[in-house]
Amino acid sequence: MTNHNVLTFAQRLNTICDEQGIPVRGRARYLQENLPYRLSLTGIRKWLIGEAIPETSKLINIAELLGTTVECLLGSRHTQEIKQPEISHHSSSVITANTTPEESTRNFKPLAKHQSRVLPLLTPDQVLKQSIASLPIRSVTKWITVSDDIPAQAFAMQVDGNSMCNPNGFPSIPEGSTVIIEPGHEIQHGKIVVVTDYHSNDYVSVKKLEIDGPHQLLVSLNTIYPPLEFDTDRFRIIGYVKQIMMTL
Repeated sequence: MTNHNVLTFAQRLNTICDEQGIPVRGRARYLQENLPYRLSLTGIRKWLIGEAIPETSKLINIAELLGTTVECLLGSRHTQEIKQPEISHHSSSVITANTTPEESTRNFKPLAKHQSRVLPLLTPDQVLKQSIASLPIRSVTKWITVSDDIPAQAFAMQVDGNSMCNPNGFPSIPEGSTVIIEPGHEIQHGKIVVVTDYHSNDYVSVKKLEIDGPHQLLVSLNTIYPPLEFDTDRFRIIGYVKQIMMTL
């Protein structure tokens, strides 16, 4: 990540915080207390002064909290080009003459109505890396807009091949479709899952998981492909398909 990108992110982050009415004093603490993970104040201050930039998953949460988009935070779009969320001029806090700036910042809750969020659109190779560790934000070059009921930790992937193209109707995932994937590892009957193969460095596949007595099978919706025995010593579930997006 270049110094220019880090400084651009810091500038955009502070600009959006200003637009949301989040005071400069106590800004780092506000982010710390309202983001869904533990972070040190020192680490967050580095974002604000242009010394560091968050990982992909954290960047998505920051955009959601501030009612903006990842593109805007990264500087690929100007803030005035983004439709700002509807924000009440009244915060949920009660501020008195004895309230300190830090307390007013901690209590400040912008009342935004989120309509959508952006997710990283990953290649199969990036999905493999995402399943092992957090993917560096600099490696993500494409993003996709989805509805805000999709979890912020989700990601998107374009499907290769026709093994999930169902000749008999729905559900069907034609080649070239984009699937929205929610990370997860549990074995659940009937779920459409994304799996990797411990024995292969480049295997990422979408299958339907079916459990029939003692048998656990990875089934293709295209019946010309035989099912695979789901062996936990070989296959690993990295997520579930939450949504299918395609161009007609």
